[in-house]
Amino acid sequence: TNKKLDNNLFEEEIHTSKFVFLDPINIEEGIHIRTKDLQILFSPNEWLNDNIVNFFAFKLRNHFSSVKNVVCNTCFLPIYLRNFDLKATDTEQFCLPYKLLRNEMQLFDDESVLHLPCHRPGHWIYIFVSFKDRIIYFCDSMVGNAQVISNELIENFGPKIMLFLKYIHTQRVQSGILPPTHDFHDQDWKAQYLPVSVQKDGVNCGIFVLLNMYRMMKNVSTDSPRIFNHQKRFSNTELSRVRQVLVDICTMKASIEALDSFNP
Repeated sequence: TNKKLDNNLFEEEIHTSKFVFLDPINIEEGIHIRTKDLQILFSPNEWLNDNIVNFFAFKLRNHFSSVKNVVCNTCFLPIYLRNFDLKATDTEQFCLPYKLLRNEMQLFDDESVLHLPCHRPGHWIYIFVSFKDRIIYFCDSMVGNAQVISNELIENFGPKIMLFLKYIHTQRVQSGILPPTHDFHDQDWKAQYLPVSVQKDGVNCGIFVLLNMYRMMKNVSTDSPRIFNHQKRFSNTELSRVRQVLVDICTMKASIEALDSFNP
């Protein structure tokens, strides 16, 4: 059908055998987008789920096809942080999260960026690790340019991410993936907040994560500066348009480049 999907049409079509027949609607890296995910995207009062964020994270990575962009599944940080215990052995603490990055051979290249979309209780944030800058950047659309909440994020998450990166580096040197002379220089690293656009509500944090991740991956693949237009403000109407575009991408009516018009 060439009919443009809207809320009413969607409510009608999800109950038809023709629409259900299309389930799953799209697949990226084994992640299935189904009609229930479209329902979430269509609703302006729904938080994005892990499935949607993972689907678009890997779709963005594959679109901006650069070995510099390394993406972690959204389960990575929650698993790692939940099991984090300074008394635990390295194997107990890091084994499962390490498996999620085991095949990412380009880590620790100077131009690599590790993308970490993360769901905290009731809120999505975007973290990315720049091996060129030697900085762990934190992007939180709830605080925008403020520092109050982001300082807690940096102080809590930053050291733990650094410990994990040191563990990965040690494993790769020991396994011969990296030469014995390769030095991580963890003392030169830091964690800091990066200003991004501020959301006006309490539900669209996942949308901002996807927009910021789009901008960052595009910047990485084109060697552009790692900056965001944090002065940009999104109206409810514009955010609804973003959600419509995301649905159109899922249903293959639009390409991922359609997000460029919402450049954060």
